[in-house]
Amino acid sequence: MEVFVVLILISVVAYILHALYTKSTKLHLTYVDTPRNRRIINSAPALSLTKYTPTPFLFNGHLQTIYYSVKHRNLNTEDVYPCKRDMVQLEDRGQISVDWIECPNVEKVFNEKTPIVVFLPGLTGDRHCGYSKALIREIARRKFKPVILNHRGCARTPLTTPKFYSADTIGDARAGFGHIHRTHPQNPVYAIGVSLGATILGNFVAAEGEACKLKGVVAMCAGFDLFSCTKNVERNLFGIYNMGLGINLRRKLREHEDALKPLENILKINLKEEIPKVKGMRDFDQLITCLLYTSDAADDLLCVDLGGRRIIKKKKKNTK
Repeated sequence: MEVFVVLILISVVAYILHALYTKSTKLHLTYVDTPRNRRIINSAPALSLTKYTPTPFLFNGHLQTIYYSVKHRNLNTEDVYPCKRDMVQLEDRGQISVDWIECPNVEKVFNEKTPIVVFLPGLTGDRHCGYSKALIREIARRKFKPVILNHRGCARTPLTTPKFYSADTIGDARAGFGHIHRTHPQNPVYAIGVSLGATILGNFVAAEGEACKLKGVVAMCAGFDLFSCTKNVERNLFGIYNMGLGINLRRKLREHEDALKPLENILKINLKEEIPKVKGMRDFDQLITCLLYTSDAADDLLCVDLGGRRIIKKKKKNTK
């Protein structure tokens, strides 16, 4: 109890100092000025705020990330909401999975007019992680149908080709959404993406253009410059975030080591030796993602990375 009180006091003091010495964060809305968009903005009071004021004891992104991870760590949505899984076959013989979450309150009223909300998780996320479970719960509470679009090799989806996913693999998203539209042609379909899932979603919508059938999308924490994102992840909070991603990426590589075996001949590597060297996003890109998309990866920095950036930055040549 004493420790808890001390932590609260420290948080309060830190917040006061933060409020005194940090400028307010102004909110900027970028939108096409149409009557419909103005109605949407006017109907959402949060969008009319001129500045962002965080929760007093969660006044920066690090605290919010830690708090959310701890809070939802034991949120076991799977026990409450079972799911039905569809496997979607891809043109290159790969596959992704679509999880239809079966929520009792939604199933009772589900019909062709019920909105379907498709969620695309982040880099190493799936429906089992905390933020996915929390989002499923919120979608179901509003009596919408939650659906999870899992990346290749994620959420216990077998990896059938030696190829993972990146923000550039919008063909996978196209196949997943196509399957949902075909099986439920009358239902309005919306989509939410987080982190890498948001980047994939944004790239997909941009590529589809006017042909996109989604009624609306929400892209949360999307990376626009993935090269800068990688550097920030490596540097922020002493590299803890990058270490966490590295642990999950190594686990994923070991899980699908048999499917990735053909890469040993293609890339001239030994997976058992290389997997332990993956400490974070950059290592994974250099080992797997870059080399699958370009043959001169060693001459470039993140030439094609998890963000789908092609030839992002050339290394400076040594002229001496």
